[in-house]
Amino acid sequence: MANINDDIRGKKLYKEGSEGQEANKDSNGETVISKEQSIELDSLDDISDLFNDNAVYQYNKFLLKQVEDLRQDVEELHAFIKDAFGKDSSTAASRGEKGDTGSTGPQGPQGPQGATGAIGPHKARCRRATRFYKRCFW
Repeated sequence: MANINDDIRGKKLYKEGSEGQEANKDSNGETVISKEQSIELDSLDDISDLFNDNAVYQYNKFLLKQVEDLRQDVEELHAFIKDAFGKDSSTAASRGEKGDTGSTGPQGPQGPQGATGAIGPHKARCRRATRFYKRCFW
């Protein structure tokens, strides 16, 4: 079972490597960047420079829009999951002692008996014939 926290930051796009290292992918498929770049990125907390420098903004505005859309989607999903299932998966609203489906409810009421209708000529002949034969063949 897993727990969900209140922090909605996603998985990092990079991990810190050694000083002066060129960016590359390691054997786990994770992007490793230099220690200097990692420290610089980790210390960023104000995106206003990106908006204030018009050249940088024009170059990155479409990426900024996509990142903001993704951030809002993740925030909405996080809120939905916490509301629907709680923060601890072992006590999630969709699970319990009975498992995923829960207990079977009571049986519903029996429906009314349908109309039987009149006995047709074929049935009448068949009834008379069964006195003499074990089965009605027509």
